Amino acid sequence: MAQAKGTQKEGNYKEIYGAYINLQRMIRKDGFKLIVYPKIKKLLLFDLQNDPDEIENLAEGPKQKEKVRSLFKDLIQLQKEMEDELNLEEIYERLI
Repeated sequence: MAQAKGTQKEGNYKEIYGAYINLQRMIRKDGFKLIVYPKIKKLLLFDLQNDPDEIENLAEGPKQKEKVRSLFKDLIQLQKEMEDELNLEEIYERLI
């Protein structure tokens, strides 16, 4: 019987894209997770290394504004690659 050894130091993917109907989009990259709720125009940002339980939303703090901007742009690019038709660009302009 094989056992998981827990020796892997890095994930298998540079970034992870997530979508839930037209209600949510997500990108996980560089130890952060950005979640976009387009219908209510809400962003959540979590530092997964320091907050693995995703308790503290960093999206509204000025310290992480550039991280939000960068991840949001990457999310839009991934949407195009995945042929996701939900338009987040208007929300990006309004929230960033």
